[in-house]
Amino acid sequence: MGCGHSVPPGRDAVQSVRIDGVPSEHEGELEAGLATQPTPRLFGLWGVYEYEVFDSASLERDLERIQRQLQRRGYYEAIVRAARVVRTDEDKVRVEIEVLTGDPVRVGEVRTSGLADLPFEVSTAVARALTLQRDDVFDEDVFERAKLDMANALADRGYAFAEVTGRAQVDLVTHTAVLEFEAKPGKMSVLGPVRIEGLSQLPEGPVRDALKLKEGDVYSQSELELARAALLELRALSRVELLPDLSDPESAVVPVTIRVTESALRTATLGAGARLDVLRFSAHGRLGWEHRNFLGGLRNFTASARPGVTFFPTRIDYLAAPTRMLPENSLNFRLRQPSFLEGRTTGFIDTSYNIYPLLYPLTEGSDPERERIIGYNEVGLAAGLERVFWQRRLPVTLSYNWRANFPFAYQGSTVEGLETVIVSYPELIAALDFRDHPVTTTRGAFISNSIQLGNSLFGGLVSDVRIHPEARGFVPLDYGRRVVLAARVGLGFVFPFNYGETLDPAAQGAVDLDPTNPNVVRDQHKLLFRAFYSGGPNSNRGYPYRRVGPHGPIGFLQPTGEDCSVDAGTPPPACIRPLGGLSLWEASLELRFTVADPWTVVAFVDASNLSTRVAHLEFGAPHVSVGPGVRYASPVGPIRLDIGWRVPGLQLLREEPGILDVSQTPGFVDEPWYTAFTFHVLIGEAF
Repeated sequence: MGCGHSVPPGRDAVQSVRIDGVPSEHEGELEAGLATQPTPRLFGLWGVYEYEVFDSASLERDLERIQRQLQRRGYYEAIVRAARVVRTDEDKVRVEIEVLTGDPVRVGEVRTSGLADLPFEVSTAVARALTLQRDDVFDEDVFERAKLDMANALADRGYAFAEVTGRAQVDLVTHTAVLEFEAKPGKMSVLGPVRIEGLSQLPEGPVRDALKLKEGDVYSQSELELARAALLELRALSRVELLPDLSDPESAVVPVTIRVTESALRTATLGAGARLDVLRFSAHGRLGWEHRNFLGGLRNFTASARPGVTFFPTRIDYLAAPTRMLPENSLNFRLRQPSFLEGRTTGFIDTSYNIYPLLYPLTEGSDPERERIIGYNEVGLAAGLERVFWQRRLPVTLSYNWRANFPFAYQGSTVEGLETVIVSYPELIAALDFRDHPVTTTRGAFISNSIQLGNSLFGGLVSDVRIHPEARGFVPLDYGRRVVLAARVGLGFVFPFNYGETLDPAAQGAVDLDPTNPNVVRDQHKLLFRAFYSGGPNSNRGYPYRRVGPHGPIGFLQPTGEDCSVDAGTPPPACIRPLGGLSLWEASLELRFTVADPWTVVAFVDASNLSTRVAHLEFGAPHVSVGPGVRYASPVGPIRLDIGWRVPGLQLLREEPGILDVSQTPGFVDEPWYTAFTFHVLIGEAF
């Protein structure tokens, strides 16, 4: 392989490799296994990466590899008929490989033995594990995996010493294969003594509780794997090995040794950062401390603080010197108790105190000195339980939450009706996780839902039901999973019982919606904490944070001296703010292409909208945005840059009477295509 932006002298770069004549389902696998690879290109440009140099000896080995791989996939008569190297430039070649596969060998008959004397439910489970069926193309890898799956099915039901052997008789005349599987279950086994090695500072009791492995229990291989995962979730062990002793098949007893490595009991973190976007320019510090055996019992205690300051009104589109410093801070304490109530349930208590400003983008011509800047002292408390069910694919969290927001003014003054909002609610969060990896996902699905019930307990001032389901799917488009198609669909519904009238079009009137009316202020203030919003780096990337959907005057955010009342006619641009919605839909489609580790490029399409009505999805304003993105896989997660472009003509398709959409507001209405961009830089995938 050569490096740089030129091909090494006397050598040729591989421009492309093409294999003709093979079934489409095997093309990616064969191409990924070749030593002769095409030079990768970014956006179709040469010279971005190291060149793949053509080597004739490697090509000869590739031809043998293709033939053998096709034979393993059931094409036993496959031959490579030709390999052509076509010069396309002075120092570049195209490799063309032609293959004749012939007819595949198919499964003709499947025979099993050794299952007749097993309990019915066990023999049924083992039979279900055998996925090879008559007329399937005979695949040697699938055949080997079938033996392993049958043995695992037995091992999960007490037969720790089970063995499964297999034989395949291939007839190239009839192109069929007769498969024979023989199961040797051995004795039904139970767990022997369970020993834990490696604990020095941590107590053994909570570790055993999380294991849920007891001497005399029926042996199960899958239960051992679940036990290992449960220990790692304690967050106090950096390494866990479960070693069953299978050296004595006649005993029918399997002793288990668990070897663990303890993590550091105490960890301190210190850092700093800055933020520059359309909302703010700010700097902050980060302090953290974690104890993984707080007061014994493997309790995990975490304390963190994030002090900072916002330099108002400096931001990415208003690069002027700041006129005011807005102090802010986030202080959080979290206590987790493993083995709470039972071995694999974790109890937790979270407390927090935050102080922060509520900021919105400045409109053109607005005077920062006249902006009313509302801030909040926020106190939060949550207590609940966490548990993972169904082979660790069903995480469930049940909690009770209480949050109080005390408003004050960083700049200007508060208005009548702007009062403390207390929200009290139980919440149930559940998910079905079928992803291959929670961070670098390439295949699978993730479905989640959150249900909150706002009530008047503990001083709660809102009464509602809030539901937020979401589904994500990931499909690899190539054998090496370097190209992945990802999709996300999310919905949101709020059913308010004692607020929300200011969003209902049927209730809108010149007097009722006067933003100076204290009743309107109270209602809008509750909506600020309970309504749905859309737009931003993890939502619709063509828009800044929370900017999608209906807009209008908000009483407690009126700039000083501005008349934002309905009686004054169309409110001035400085009065227009996002109102949120009682119903939400969002959809995203993303194509991810790993060009060269650790770099990935993406192309995405986002759409979303909010409705001011209850249980009403409005598709007349899809707010479609498209764009490219770049990801860098850092140790702390993917660092990403996304550029969202609002597609002209696909923002507002149908106007709703009495509703001012974001695309009709200053800065967005009739904007030229070359300014309809939003940039996002942060850590973590969009979904």
